[in-house]
Amino acid sequence: MDTTYVQVKAKERENTAKKWIIKTFISLISMMLIIGIIIYKVDPFMYYRLPETNNYKFDQQYCNAGILKNADYDSAIVGSSMVHLFDPQVARDTMGINPAKLSWGGARPNDLNYLVNEAIKYRDAKTFLFAFDLLFFDSNTTDTSFERPEYLHDDNKLNDIKYLFNTKTYTSTAYVMAKKILGIQQEPFDIDAIHTAGYTTERFEKESALNYYDMKIESNKERKIPTQEEKEISLKRMKENLHVKILSLFEENPQRDFYVFFPPISILLWEAEKEYSTDIMLEFKEYAIKEMLNYDNVKLYDFQNLDDIVLNLDNYKDTIHYSSEICDEIIRNISEDKNLITKENYKEKVQYLRNMINQFDISQYDR
Repeated sequence: MDTTYVQVKAKERENTAKKWIIKTFISLISMMLIIGIIIYKVDPFMYYRLPETNNYKFDQQYCNAGILKNADYDSAIVGSSMVHLFDPQVARDTMGINPAKLSWGGARPNDLNYLVNEAIKYRDAKTFLFAFDLLFFDSNTTDTSFERPEYLHDDNKLNDIKYLFNTKTYTSTAYVMAKKILGIQQEPFDIDAIHTAGYTTERFEKESALNYYDMKIESNKERKIPTQEEKEISLKRMKENLHVKILSLFEENPQRDFYVFFPPISILLWEAEKEYSTDIMLEFKEYAIKEMLNYDNVKLYDFQNLDDIVLNLDNYKDTIHYSSEICDEIIRNISEDKNLITKENYKEKVQYLRNMINQFDISQYDR
């Protein structure tokens, strides 16, 4: 066969392959560009802007970054799921502040520290309603309840590409677009209602709370009762979290106001934890109060020893989560300085809670 002919054919095949590679590359880049534009326009986790409608699946790991960067606020309600049902409008009406709700399910002290510092960084927030959730202080100072997508929480714009090309954003974008196409739930976006969606079908009633208590008692059968030495290790971790992640906030921000409150978890939780952590949590609570009372920019409030709340199981959907009515009451009480903790009364308040727990008899409920 003619050598020249073979060379020409080889060159043609090479050129065809190159053209195919170039066309494929251009097609791939074009497709990625289109996807990126769609993600940017839909913005499923409001990273670039707040949405216009409520057709969104708000994920705590993602949407808190959007709230911090795009919401209009001068203060913040910060906490675990203990503040999911808080209504910022009540704080606007009673306290004269404009808070963003920054709730983070199962928030560790490290998460709370992060949320406060981010609110200061983005909006110079001056006032914080801060839920002191005793349940999550027995952790390492670096622990988080959910892994944060750090590229959403830093100031590096280049790594935002991870948001535009991410399976989680793809599925959420598809969800938003489908609801829009079908015309489902086109009501205006309400930032105050964020994080509440999971509670809309829950029932706050004694039967529900007791059912969760029974499940917890059943799960306790798999737990080992901690030794005194193990409890001391837990207490040490709690104190370290307090100093490293919470007291540091007060020390570094003397010009900002912190309204710290102990959320009213039900008597059922204390009862279920009697053999495991109740005593150590109460010891830590008294220690934490004593330490926090040393700061002039901190006011403390206790809602854990209020009989009409924590003993009334109709206020709860499980052993810890209370209704929106209780959330509103907490804010109003704080605005009026009710249930204030002072150097004169804190030991009495903690002892009252101890007595309430010790005197509680679960058999009073006919089940």
